[in-house]
Amino acid sequence: MSAFARSESRGCRPNRFLLFKLALRELRGGIRGFYVFIACVAIGVMAIAGVGSIAQGLTEGLAREGRVIIGGGVAFSLIHREATPDELRYLASRGDVSAVATLRAMARSAGGPSALVEIKAVDAAYPLYGAIVTDAREDLGRLLALHDGFFGVVADPTLFTRLGLQPGMRINVGNATFELRAALKTEPDKLAAGLSFGPRLLMSEQALRTTGLLAPGSLRSFHRIPDAGRIDGFARGRDRRRQFRETLP
Repeated sequence: MSAFARSESRGCRPNRFLLFKLALRELRGGIRGFYVFIACVAIGVMAIAGVGSIAQGLTEGLAREGRVIIGGGVAFSLIHREATPDELRYLASRGDVSAVATLRAMARSAGGPSALVEIKAVDAAYPLYGAIVTDAREDLGRLLALHDGFFGVVADPTLFTRLGLQPGMRINVGNATFELRAALKTEPDKLAAGLSFGPRLLMSEQALRTTGLLAPGSLRSFHRIPDAGRIDGFARGRDRRRQFRETLP
């Protein structure tokens, strides 16, 4: 090998002393240049720890309160229609069933303004988990019952404010007139309803049928079974969902 080749080969080798000298030169000013780097590392670690804590909290919260959030151990939803008699019989054979219907409508005060409301019509078994809390002492069944020719409703406080109403006054929804009997404080399965465009108006299933609002395309109904573990012969998770879809009439 020629002298030129040997010299070129030696020149391509990394000079360890040169790298060490460059590192010492960067450290002459102390660790001031590392402040930004250290801050970025700290922020990254905090972000990762925060996301992990939030994810763990959500997982534990859903595991603990999942039945309250969806309103039951298993929930079935139907869009634009009610369940058929065969579907109801099938669900009833798997456990106690609670039926809930939701839709949007306009509520009008007598001779006053109107407001968009989110109607929720419930049966006597509602809620399967959690509790409805109102500013009245009566239970939900008595508040929604027919009395003196009028069904009762429980409304979000926002509706009282928008329409300038007080408990005991009456509002019109569809073809029916209802009596406002209490303000709603807590609704256990509110998250299951999704996005809301107006205050909640809670009424009974029988009261909803007097409004004349039940028409194809206007209704979203839910049917809930309290304890999924009591459904014999069904696997859990995705297998259970698939088997329900295959078995429902």
